[in-house]
Amino acid sequence: MQDDRLLRIGDVAEILNTSPRVARKYLKEAGLEPLFLGKGRSRGLRWLRSAVLNLVTNRFVEAQINFKESKKSKNKQKKQITSGFSFAGLTPSDIFALTQEHALQ
Repeated sequence: MQDDRLLRIGDVAEILNTSPRVARKYLKEAGLEPLFLGKGRSRGLRWLRSAVLNLVTNRFVEAQINFKESKKSKNKQKKQITSGFSFAGLTPSDIFALTQEHALQ
């Protein structure tokens, strides 16, 4: 059985390695609703530990997928840019001449 302990916002912030204010905003954006235990000492808003950890895991996996996709698209762009011109058939003097044409004197 999963650990369904209830976490305070400070505990959630510690898991996310951020401040309580940022953690609350993050949870709200993700649609994770807190449980309200009432007013008073040792009460207030709590979040299920399993739900918070599940959210962190899912966001991590999404970030890894997005990173890999962006890396692939950058590699494709580099290939398209560099594939337009080749120095293979040029002599060193031709390359020197190309670099000197647009130089400021």
